[in-house]
Amino acid sequence: MPYFLGGGLLLWVVWQAASMVGILAAGTIPLHWGLGFAGTLAMLGLTYGLIDSRAGWVAAAVSGAAAVAAYALPLKLNIVVAIAAAVAAWLLTESLTRRAGRDGASA
Repeated sequence: MPYFLGGGLLLWVVWQAASMVGILAAGTIPLHWGLGFAGTLAMLGLTYGLIDSRAGWVAAAVSGAAAVAAYALPLKLNIVVAIAAAVAAWLLTESLTRRAGRDGASA
């Protein structure tokens, strides 16, 4: 029971603190950014929690760089380019990591 109570209390305190920061900082965000900005921040928070390996961090960095580099493409195709670059970077990094692990284990 104390373990459950401690976890619940910590969650409640963090939730309340984050809510207060959001309420107090809401006036500093320009209105013309709209809900799209909030959605982007939410997705960034979720994505950050899912990155748990070197390949994930490399894919995230490559994806961001590709999206910015391809920003001038029509029809928001920079998003498609960023996704393709992220998948390729993740696969390449994962392949190199596994190969290095195999080579290191046999040496």
